[in-house]
Amino acid sequence: MMPTSTHNNSTNMSPIDKAVEDFKLQEPGEELLFTKFAEKYGAVNQQKLNPQQELELVGYIRGLTKKGLPLTREMVQNSASHIVKEPVGEGWVIRFMGRNSNHLTSQWTARIDAVHHQADSEGKYNLYFNLLYQKIQEYNMDEKGFLVGITGRSKRIFSKQMWEKKEVRASL
Repeated sequence: MMPTSTHNNSTNMSPIDKAVEDFKLQEPGEELLFTKFAEKYGAVNQQKLNPQQELELVGYIRGLTKKGLPLTREMVQNSASHIVKEPVGEGWVIRFMGRNSNHLTSQWTARIDAVHHQADSEGKYNLYFNLLYQKIQEYNMDEKGFLVGITGRSKRIFSKQMWEKKEVRASL
């Protein structure tokens, strides 16, 4: 058995620190249930977005997918950070995708050259420039404040339903 710590009774410790200290006191071979420690010390359910916020983010991603503008992981991360008004980590997107795997999928898009002939339509150009104009107005961006395109292959987050129905396979 590990020696007991005098820190266990400290009122200055955070719940997670108290849980870690208690965890260290467990006997070798004893069943270790992390959720037991988290519940005991009030460190459970520290999910960044509440269920309603996650549903709204899923809806936002689905809407952009429908418009041919699937997000990158970084874009999803930035959106979540904006919602909670604090940074979320890279791992948050992975866990978010896992929690919402019935609605979202992460897939590689083809290079722009491979899908260029499909994207060459007046409707898509109009959609792109209308959306671009709205965002320029909304965020008051100038020519230095917006990256128009990403070249090459990139991993994007799609509406799973639209991906499986092959309604969308690339971004604009």
